[in-house]
Amino acid sequence: RFAWLKDAWRTQYEFVAQEGAVLKELNDAEVPYVPTLICHGDIPGQDTVTPTWWELKHNPPTASTECPLRRHKHYRIAVKEVGMKLVEFKHGKQLLQIIFDCIFAHQQAVVEANIMHRDISGGNILIFPRAIDVGGNGSAYIKWTGLLVDWELSKPLKGDASFPRPRQPERTGTWQFMSAAVLDNHSKKLEVSDELESFFHVTLYYAVRY
Repeated sequence: RFAWLKDAWRTQYEFVAQEGAVLKELNDAEVPYVPTLICHGDIPGQDTVTPTWWELKHNPPTASTECPLRRHKHYRIAVKEVGMKLVEFKHGKQLLQIIFDCIFAHQQAVVEANIMHRDISGGNILIFPRAIDVGGNGSAYIKWTGLLVDWELSKPLKGDASFPRPRQPERTGTWQFMSAAVLDNHSKKLEVSDELESFFHVTLYYAVRY
């Protein structure tokens, strides 16, 4: 069967987990409407070196000259689901159902796994056709559901990584879908209410544009 392979350069910082590790936690907690992890891992020896050269040039760095460049590591992850872009929804009811599925996934991730997504956007909400078995007689029908993807910017709500301190040198997320409070105060700690507002912005954007 087909699977989805994501090849990316992930940010490499303390307390920033691999996306695959996050998905495993979500899968173990039986959070619905999220990708199912097959395997994942870093590519050995493939790290960005630009930040290292910057630090050598500014040695020793000070608070005012802290390296502004992100560190990245080559990373691959494979998941079972192959989704479609949100722009391919057929009608308004389907759009709302897909976004509702992802809101439910977000709620379950927070409640059951203590993980918040932190990058709600149109690109991270996919359409996934699920085959629904009918009565166990071999017949089935296709149900179009939502799939909340790209958990690499997520953050646990408990433990060392949950402390309200920045883990990367700049604000992460998709600006056009951020809440007004976050846009007004870039140092604001992201809350569930901000994520819910992002879902609203996604709904409004896709309903009006498409």
